[in-house]
Amino acid sequence: NGMTSNRRISSQLKNLITCLLSRNAKSRPSCDEILKSVGDLRSTFISMETMNVYDE
Repeated sequence: NGMTSNRRISSQLKNLITCLLSRNAKSRPSCDEILKSVGDLRSTFISMETMNVYDE
């Protein structure tokens, strides 16, 4: 399982988590912003996994 062996977290994901945990509710992203960020992260992750398959 590549997810458990790769403990690195992208800066994009760290930023999203930080925003989600903001004490100031107005600083937190909207549902639409969260979904867009997760979609972007998912696309990036899938691209990276595809590259890793071809590197092996």
